[in-house]
Amino acid sequence: MDFIMVTRANFYIRLMKNPFTKQILEESTSLNINKDLKSEILNIVEKFDDDLVTCQPDLINKLEAIKYIIKVSFETDKFGNEEYDKVKKALHCRQRSKIPEMLYGILEFNA
Repeated sequence: MDFIMVTRANFYIRLMKNPFTKQILEESTSLNINKDLKSEILNIVEKFDDDLVTCQPDLINKLEAIKYIIKVSFETDKFGNEEYDKVKKALHCRQRSKIPEMLYGILEFNA
């Protein structure tokens, strides 16, 4: 889910950097559209009740802050995660034929 939020944020930021698409987005806010891009972006911003996000002056900076928060949380989730370390070690194995065996032993498939 976080990857989708980051992708949408990146897409919106790119659109706002182009003067033509920026004008189209600004004019489309007055239209009554159920699922427009800006409302989806505002929903993403509302989900993050973080001081770093709320103190930002505009929407683009809020999206950049959200992307930073997601990146940091992903990076911190990797540290101290024993399963992540085992998978990383298995993927870096020089004998490629043993990788599926090693991964199967590490990962559990719970129904």
